[in-house]
Amino acid sequence: MKSDILFHQLPAIWLEKEDAYLIYSPRQREFALLRSDLLEDPMVLRKFRQRGFFHPSSDDSSEQVHSIVLVVTKRCNLQCEYCFANSTPWADSAMAPEMAVGILHKMADLFRLDRVHFIGGEPTLNLPAIQRVVDHARELKIHPVYYITTNGTAPQSVIDWMIGQRFIFTVSWDGIKDAHDRHRPFAGGQGSVKNVQETILYLVKKNADFRVRMTVTKSNLPYLAKSVHWCADHGVKFVHPEPMRPDGRGAILLDSVVSPNEFVQVFSEIVEIAEERSLWIVNSALSNLFEPKQYFCPSARGRTYHFNPDGSISLCYQVQAMHDPLSDVFTIGYYSANNNGTGITLDRNRAERLRSLGSDAYRSCRECFLRYVCSGGCPYRSLKAGRSRCTDPWTCQIRMGILRASIVHIYKRALQEKGSCLEGTFRFYHKTIVEREARYAQARIKSEQQNTSSRYKPGNKT
Repeated sequence: MKSDILFHQLPAIWLEKEDAYLIYSPRQREFALLRSDLLEDPMVLRKFRQRGFFHPSSDDSSEQVHSIVLVVTKRCNLQCEYCFANSTPWADSAMAPEMAVGILHKMADLFRLDRVHFIGGEPTLNLPAIQRVVDHARELKIHPVYYITTNGTAPQSVIDWMIGQRFIFTVSWDGIKDAHDRHRPFAGGQGSVKNVQETILYLVKKNADFRVRMTVTKSNLPYLAKSVHWCADHGVKFVHPEPMRPDGRGAILLDSVVSPNEFVQVFSEIVEIAEERSLWIVNSALSNLFEPKQYFCPSARGRTYHFNPDGSISLCYQVQAMHDPLSDVFTIGYYSANNNGTGITLDRNRAERLRSLGSDAYRSCRECFLRYVCSGGCPYRSLKAGRSRCTDPWTCQIRMGILRASIVHIYKRALQEKGSCLEGTFRFYHKTIVEREARYAQARIKSEQQNTSSRYKPGNKT
């Protein structure tokens, strides 16, 4: 059996039944079946080029459009077994509203902000900071899209306020009762699934934009199919399964970590359910499947800054304090406020070094057939595994399995002239671009109308 190969920067997957390579052009959203003896045929290559079939990966790190992530609190009312941030109800690390506003103001001076994302801990436990940021953005006449990652236990009044501000929600829910409550209880030990499902149903009722984020472990693996069906039955549109990673409190739960084969298999089963039930699937492995890049995430491209309560600025959401073991790699600056005002100090050399950790840098990626649609995977995971020049094997196997199966799946759906649920990642995040541009357009129209109405017109009194 022939191996899958990288063909002019495009993934080429060997299909034994067709005795040919399936070549996928992400930007053109086209496929081609090509016999191995025609791979370098000049006439074939010329036709591909004429069609625009070949297209290099993009590097948009030079763009001045940026996003900020605000870790507004390390406190949380749940005691999730696998919490990467080690959040507790007793954590006293929170971002003062004045600090959050100062960060927004400074970043808006430096860049055009397209997204503000609130995370924690449980971010709704510091609602004053969130509200002040939204109010100040309005005062600055900037129009970012607001995202929030929440455990789904906030009061309905808080949810209503965020819906009114057109927030896009990520709600953490690990599945039907037995699947969820084992890993995500309240700090007192009681289950949280009833509260979370009520929030999900309320978001559906209000037609809010959200996804359900499911952390997959060995214990909830048997419930996943039923849980996905529950989502479809109750009007959820986007489902986001990810395997648990042994970080934070999860470091002692190694027996709960699913193997790459287990996750890829259950992911394929979820995809079939999603196609049948008209759901969209979101997954980090699919982030660049339709927009190939050299870098895995916006942070690695230097386009997303994460601000922590201690003032540190990180290029990874998992590095939430200066004392983190990988802080010397991912912490690139500091926000400070004193009598002389506020300021942001950035170590651009350190940021540039992190940008070197893309798919072009990893030895294991250079000849991989998924080089630009995988984009090297998460730098944090690779460095935590002690691999500065090659990817974390566990993550690599999962991403390779998901991406290969996804490309073949999309191809088979295309033969039937059908779309695929696997466009969910692209569609969910594409809302940022669409809504951002719509907001800026509305603001420009309003500004022009105000300017026009204030001008002297013939017949007006002066």
